[in-house]
Amino acid sequence: MTEWETINIPRGAYYGSGNTPGQKVLGKVLTYKSDGGTDYSGVTCPLLEVELTEATFTVGKNGDDPLDVGEAVTLTAGQARLRRGLLAANPAVGDLIEIILTAPSGGSGVPKEFSIRIQRGAAIADEPPIADEPPPDPYDEPPF
Repeated sequence: MTEWETINIPRGAYYGSGNTPGQKVLGKVLTYKSDGGTDYSGVTCPLLEVELTEATFTVGKNGDDPLDVGEAVTLTAGQARLRRGLLAANPAVGDLIEIILTAPSGGSGVPKEFSIRIQRGAAIADEPPIADEPPPDPYDEPPF
């Protein structure tokens, strides 16, 4: 008989950047689709889901809400510079990504500025790889 496995569903949240420089997302890329989201105008934009490796906060209707390590956050890159940055970075599942708000919006159509850093494949395995066995020493074999 097959055993039931209970799945612990991680709490998910949408990440919203405020207007305070230094706010950041740092985590393991879970999914990325260059055209998976839509901005406020209904135009497609990148959609990124990250498992946080550092606590942060999201800005919403109720102000700042804390986000803990291990939480999955979804980031819709509808802002022009963030959109271009993610398209250029083209993150993949297992990459470690850091997105930092570096300059707030100046209002009147002045976009926010972001910096993006990525470590390709850095979050693929949490455990160190198993070392390959060394080839046998040809001098250890008995002669014919």
